[in-house]
Amino acid sequence: GNKYGSMHLSLTLGSGLGIILGGLLGRYGGPDGWRLAYGLAFILGSLALINYSLKGMDPERGRAEPEFENFKGTIRYDYKLTFSSLKEIFNKKSVLAILIYILFSGIASSALGNWAIYYLSFKFSGPDAEVYATTLYLLSGMGILPGAIFGGKIGDKFYHSGKLRGRVIISLLGLISGILLLLLFYLLPFAASNIIETVISWILLLALGFSGYFLISLSAGNIFAIYSEVCTPELRGRVNGFNGIMVNIGGIIGNLLLSSMIERDLSLLPLAITVVLFFWLFGSLFWLITYVYYPRESKECRETLAERRREMDQKDR
Repeated sequence: GNKYGSMHLSLTLGSGLGIILGGLLGRYGGPDGWRLAYGLAFILGSLALINYSLKGMDPERGRAEPEFENFKGTIRYDYKLTFSSLKEIFNKKSVLAILIYILFSGIASSALGNWAIYYLSFKFSGPDAEVYATTLYLLSGMGILPGAIFGGKIGDKFYHSGKLRGRVIISLLGLISGILLLLLFYLLPFAASNIIETVISWILLLALGFSGYFLISLSAGNIFAIYSEVCTPELRGRVNGFNGIMVNIGGIIGNLLLSSMIERDLSLLPLAITVVLFFWLFGSLFWLITYVYYPRESKECRETLAERRREMDQKDR
């Protein structure tokens, strides 16, 4: 959970810096500023890919499992994508419930990612409204950074103490409370009739936004940790792939839903933001299924790996 949280932190930090740099190039780079932004992104992405290909660690799949500690033999898995392997994934109810949650979270997160700054700019007035909105959005979104690390570490502590459901509890409570705080963050108006109201509004909105994004990110590292704990090594890559697919499907649905609501009447944008957040809130309830099945399926996975270890030890004799 800690490592997956760190990975999520890096992804979020990179995305935030990309938004800032791309926005600056687009705003101050002249007519071709957006071309510079896309070109720079392509160059940096290509360099990262080449560097990882040359210097990236070659993983030994399955070797890090506690069940295979000190095992010197060869570990072989069948990583072919088959119908039976897909069926095995969907038979794991804790994984299926999280994937459904990911679909609903994708509806909200993708729609907010595309429309949040535009929507928040309506809270401000004047020519710099978009700058203020971008600043508010980025500062609030920084709550994801410590949240991902903290959630993963707490989840790991629960796991190592034998309280497996702790991962689910911290994730579920974080999501429900975080989404409700984000609902206030997006819907509360920005009062700016005098300097005192302006300062109070900034502090209040930043507190709501930062806290909301902090709480919802508590689940980030725990999601992939649960995948790893209930799935055998050959299934984990497929589950991670399905996670990305569900995010993209949710993003398509969310953007279609939001854009269709405001196509004829832009004043419905606050309602559209509320709707996608309630989709997210509803989807978080699927964590209750994971709460029920996660400990059992984690135990079954450990038993499967332990049985494989015994079989391999017998073959080496």
